[in-house]
Amino acid sequence: DAFRCWKEKLPGYDLYAVGIFYQILALIKRSSLLNYSSPDNFKSALNILNSEFKNPDLNISKVCLNAGICETTFRSMFRSLYGKSPINYITQLRLEHAKKLLSQSSVSVEQAALSSGFSDGKYFSRVVKKYYGCTPSALRKHFILNYNLLFATKTTGTRSLGIPVII
Repeated sequence: DAFRCWKEKLPGYDLYAVGIFYQILALIKRSSLLNYSSPDNFKSALNILNSEFKNPDLNISKVCLNAGICETTFRSMFRSLYGKSPINYITQLRLEHAKKLLSQSSVSVEQAALSSGFSDGKYFSRVVKKYYGCTPSALRKHFILNYNLLFATKTTGTRSLGIPVII
């Protein structure tokens, strides 16, 4: 019926075609909401982020595709639940992991960067400077100083000097 109306250019055929187009859009929207915004799909994408953050090739599009969730829906849900973008979340996971590695003096800054999912040491240094206001080497020194201070405080029974600790 729709094709005949279009082919014969019956009166109102253009409005009829637009109406059918909107019906199709509504079906697609309903389908995408049903298939891509379930809590299980969101949890699956979040689990992928948490387990794969050390992979420098990790990207949100692939995560959402693997989890079966619409990327726009995932980003919106993520921001409303966590108050930050998924990219900022990944960066923070990587920084936390790098901080743990840097606290071990045997790991180089470059190794800490690559093992934490940063693509190279220079980018890692820029990110550390942006988030912590110092270089990765200075961050390491801070950890060693605080570790020694904590160890001295525990063994001598003295009070801490109140130096702020980066957590």
